[in-house]
Amino acid sequence: MPSVALLTAVLVALLAQATHGAVQCGVSRTPGRRIVGGREALPGEFPWQVALRIREFVFCGGAIVSPTEVVTAAHCVEGMSPKRLNVLAGTLKKSAPLDDTAQERWVKEITVHEKFVGNDNLSNDIAVLKLNDSFDFEGSGGFVGPVCLPEENYKAEALLTVSGYGTLFAGGPVAGQLRAVSVPVINDEKCGRIYKEAFDSFHQDNPFDADAMFCAMQEGGGKDSCQGDSGGPAIQRRGGLAELVGVVSWGVGCGHSRFPGVYTEVPRYVPWILEHTSATKG
Repeated sequence: MPSVALLTAVLVALLAQATHGAVQCGVSRTPGRRIVGGREALPGEFPWQVALRIREFVFCGGAIVSPTEVVTAAHCVEGMSPKRLNVLAGTLKKSAPLDDTAQERWVKEITVHEKFVGNDNLSNDIAVLKLNDSFDFEGSGGFVGPVCLPEENYKAEALLTVSGYGTLFAGGPVAGQLRAVSVPVINDEKCGRIYKEAFDSFHQDNPFDADAMFCAMQEGGGKDSCQGDSGGPAIQRRGGLAELVGVVSWGVGCGHSRFPGVYTEVPRYVPWILEHTSATKG
C-alpha cells in the first residue's frame, strides 16, 4: 500500500499541474485603452511579450504561448545557436535595472518552419523557441502569461495592436521600454497591389504572399512596427481575450505613408504551432 507521504507528494504534484494548466491565456493585468498613437505600454498590459536577447542586446520580440515556448519570426533566429539566446518577460524595461517582475529564461531549442526560405522570400516566417525552464505564470502576479491562439479560419480585420522594444522610427533610437501601437488592417488585394507596383519598378518579384501574410497601415503613415519589433506579437481581442493573429515580419522602413507593415498570418500556422508546442487553443 502506498505510504501517506507518497500519496501526499502525488496529490501535491497533481494539484500543481492542475493549477498550472488553469492559467487563462490572453489576460492582461492592466488592459490598456485603445491605442490611437504609439505610447509606452502599461505594467502587465502585454504579459505574453518577450524580448529576444544575445546577452543583454535585444534584437527581436516574441510571444509566450506556453510556460516553456515562445513564438517568433523565423528570420530572427534562423541559423542561430540556441545557446546564445535568452528571452526576457514580465518587464517594461529591456535593460538594467529591470522591473522586479522580470523573468529571464534561456533557449534550448529553435524550430524554424520547414518551408521558410529567407532572403527575398519571407513566406512561412515563423519559429518556435523551447526554453530550458518554465516561466512562472502563477507566481508572476499577472505580469507573465500566455497569449491565446486564434481559430485557424480567423481573418484579422479592423485594428491590430502591436507591441515591441524596437526603434521609435526608421533609423531612429531604440525605445527604452516596451511600447505599443494600434494600426488598421488593410485587405490583401490592396497590400498586394502596393508591393507589386513597388517591386515591379525594380524588376523584382512581389514578396507579398496573401496565403501566408497580411498587412496593416495607418493612412498618412507614422504608426507601425519598426526595427527591433520583428518577431513580436500582433494581437486582437475577442471575447475580452488577446489572440495572437500576427507576427511582425517585414516592411519598407516603418510608419511609411505608402508601404504597409507585413505580418505572418498566425491563424494559418495554428496547426503547426500546436504540433511543435504544448500550447492549446483558447
